Amino acid sequence: MARALTASDTDHPNGTPGHKHHGLSVLQQHVAFFDMDDNGIVYPWETYAGLRAVGFNTIASLVMALVINGALSYPSLPDLEKLRAGTERRKRDYGHLNHKLDTITTTTTTVIVTILDSSGEGAGQERTAYEKIGTGVVLGPSAYGTNVHVGIICDALHLKPKDLSELEARQGWIPSLFLPIYMANVHKTKHGSDSGTYDTEGRYMPVNFENIFSKYSHTVPDKLTFRELWDMTEGNREAFDIFGWIASKIEWGLLYVLARDEEGFLSKEAIRHCFDGSLFEYCAKMQMGTEVQMG
Repeated sequence: MARALTASDTDHPNGTPGHKHHGLSVLQQHVAFFDMDDNGIVYPWETYAGLRAVGFNTIASLVMALVINGALSYPSLPDLEKLRAGTERRKRDYGHLNHKLDTITTTTTTVIVTILDSSGEGAGQERTAYEKIGTGVVLGPSAYGTNVHVGIICDALHLKPKDLSELEARQGWIPSLFLPIYMANVHKTKHGSDSGTYDTEGRYMPVNFENIFSKYSHTVPDKLTFRELWDMTEGNREAFDIFGWIASKIEWGLLYVLARDEEGFLSKEAIRHCFDGSLFEYCAKMQMGTEVQMG
């Protein structure tokens, strides 16, 4: 069964002890370490800083940051078609209130919509509405004792348009030159020819994680040699999926370089910690000389 919040295995049915998921999917947790300012967007300079923090050198971090963000940014961009659909619904349902969308800002868990109430009592005053990410609709200030409602699809997270026309001008088909990776849509960056440990919604699949070791761990139980890692990526190859073949080998190769032990093995525990992102926190603390134990 898929696990939305924890990276579980037979030895850790409740996931990593002490690791807080903060309501993020396991795939989002994997990425969250690199979101340095906790705004739900990972830019190349944040990826670079995260790679440096876990121990990669300057040149490797720079190259990997450009490759990672260059490959994953576009699939994660917000879907503005859904935003337009929500906007039309808002106009249809609440157009008589004649309010104007002013700004959209966000945190990792909440969308904050600021509007100008131009009707009735309190005209011209700013109101604020809140929505937990995932419901898709913002319930406006009516929830807080006012008479204004806002209905808007919030897939265009983290945009800060001045008005609706500017928002719609930012067409979702156009790549961003800043190469941002939007954590809310990171599940859309999942490629083929992988281990299947993440499903298409970014959830964690314990059975597929265990299959890695039951199929390919031949030398030492619960550990993989570099050759066994290579065999795994070969076994996961899907027909004509050249991008997936290359991406999978790069990802597992980087993990091997980062987390192999002194005998050249990549342990099951290190791999599981990588899937929920706690490995990066551990490596960063080790780089700073902090005594820490990988639970």
